[in-house]
Amino acid sequence: MASKPKSPILQRLDEIIAESRRGGRRVRYDWTPEDAARARADRKGWTERDRQKQRERLAHKRANPPPADDARHGSPAGYAAGCREECCRAAVRKATAEQRAAKTGLPPGDPRHGTLNGYANWKCGCLACTEAMTAAKWSKRNPGADREAELARRAADAEARLKKARSRTARP
Repeated sequence: MASKPKSPILQRLDEIIAESRRGGRRVRYDWTPEDAARARADRKGWTERDRQKQRERLAHKRANPPPADDARHGSPAGYAAGCREECCRAAVRKATAEQRAAKTGLPPGDPRHGTLNGYANWKCGCLACTEAMTAAKWSKRNPGADREAELARRAADAEARLKKARSRTARP
């Protein structure tokens, strides 16, 4: 079964990724919002007709917002229905901020501090939670290895290099 040909944008993205894996130069992304939308649509498997229908739906929603006496007015649901008045935009901003605040960090003294759960699920960025994530990633990359022993070995190697460098500079 023949695969669907990729769009020029996805082909260019594949080239950029391959070049970066080869250690090539960093490429500046100068995509327009339309290019980004087209790439998203290509990843989803949308055709040009699907994209056109989506644009028409969004244009209709924006051209026909809910009436002022609609119960959704002044809420995130009103914004989703197409209303772009300040009260609906403010409701969306407030709801988004509340969602982020509810998921950000852990209160001091919480027993989940210093765990992978605290870092990954609760978005806690304290030193203990960050260390837990670092240790988890390290152990995933180095299965069966002892992290404390590895850190001690690295420290000993660094100490030996430092001692050797000092002995070289001390000679006349």
